[in-house]
Amino acid sequence: MRKIFFSAIARMTAAIFICACSYENSFAEQSNQKVRAGDHAVTKQGSFMCLTADGASAFVEHAIQGEKTKLEQILKTGSCSLVRDGMKVKVLAVRDNVSEVVRIDVTSPTPLWVGTKLLQPVFLAR
Repeated sequence: MRKIFFSAIARMTAAIFICACSYENSFAEQSNQKVRAGDHAVTKQGSFMCLTADGASAFVEHAIQGEKTKLEQILKTGSCSLVRDGMKVKVLAVRDNVSEVVRIDVTSPTPLWVGTKLLQPVFLAR
């Protein structure tokens, strides 16, 4: 039982480190591909989703500052969670450094918030 518990903590700590580094690196990269409302996109490595825009903004700020303990606390509350890369979403709105999205592969999607820099636009043939 202890081994499983410590293994779960190690995975969560590694995921938080990846998330923080991914977000820092995404700000360092200057990409011409900006996400806009109505776009389809996929999540990048280290992505997270939050229930509110304020929660997502706080998560982004803590990730930029490298405050891993605060990121752990946010994840423990359940207001934000880490998500797999490559998740397909539709962007509903973009506000500052966060975007409101819905998952495309879900029948009745709930709008969630994600760091805008962690979205890769997908250009569909029209």
